[in-house]
Amino acid sequence: MSTEVPAENWSELRDALGALAASGGGEVHEDGEWLADLAALHCEVHCKAKNPVLHLWSEDLTLTRRFLRVKQREPGCIILEVHRFGRARPAKPEFLSKDSRRTPGQISRAQFRARFARILAERFPDASVEALSSSPDLEHSLSGLYVRGRMRESSTDWALLGISTSEDGAAVDGMLASGLLWLDWTRGHAARRPVERLRLFVPEGKNRNLRERSLALSSSARTEIFEYTDPDARMLKMDAADAGNLESWLVQRPEADSLLASAQDAVNAVRAIVPGAAEAIATRVSPQAKEVALCFRGLEFARYTKDGVFFGLGEKKEKLTEERQPALDRLVGQLDL
Repeated sequence: MSTEVPAENWSELRDALGALAASGGGEVHEDGEWLADLAALHCEVHCKAKNPVLHLWSEDLTLTRRFLRVKQREPGCIILEVHRFGRARPAKPEFLSKDSRRTPGQISRAQFRARFARILAERFPDASVEALSSSPDLEHSLSGLYVRGRMRESSTDWALLGISTSEDGAAVDGMLASGLLWLDWTRGHAARRPVERLRLFVPEGKNRNLRERSLALSSSARTEIFEYTDPDARMLKMDAADAGNLESWLVQRPEADSLLASAQDAVNAVRAIVPGAAEAIATRVSPQAKEVALCFRGLEFARYTKDGVFFGLGEKKEKLTEERQPALDRLVGQLDL
């Protein structure tokens, strides 16, 4: 919960920051970017106008921010909202005690944020990128799994979302939904020029589901998908229209027919879950004719194998049992919706 701090009470904030620094170590970062060790940082709050001015400095860092409010204050953690000179959006410095330091995943994402900024500057030299952040914003359903920001290129403003190579397939599969939430937020907070489009940046070889799903988007949510390699930062714009031709293989007809025949009862049962949706569910025989993939308008959601039927989106699939049948029913219903 946000806490308004009157200018005359700025000393309370100064004392709270001093207590954190004296608690045995910690760190400071702003909008997901690490700034300094808390123990090595000096802090002053000057009250000379309507809002106090926050001044932070160390041997390697000097920054000044106009203090707006305390956004969050908990034991071992203080999050402020400040105004950065020359920036329209408020920034959020975070002061964390030693016990509140970031997890390895949070550190990895912060490191990717800095690397991602360099990749964008190198691959889009004529564009300006701003407000990159990897901090979660639960109030607006914005996940900390992704680096989000805005890009201005030529006469077009973009919302952008990037993901590290260290994240799993489920996080990549969730990018499109998160990207649309971020696009909607940026459109609602555009100060001057409208944000027209969305760009997604994914590691090499992990964009198939995103490309298939992007084909179903409204034209008002125009989306581009870029694939990058790490660490050499090569980048390639992907064509969503090629989503159905990413993989191809030859299987001997007798083997394929035999596998499809053995899977027929299971396939028919799945097609019967939602009346009228059977035509949307197609089958695809895997290489070596070992499995049959069930795809809803091209998106794989289940597989028939010699061990049974496994269902789920992305890499996480669970075996179909009598107890899990309702979960499969809901999945197919959601796909149809």
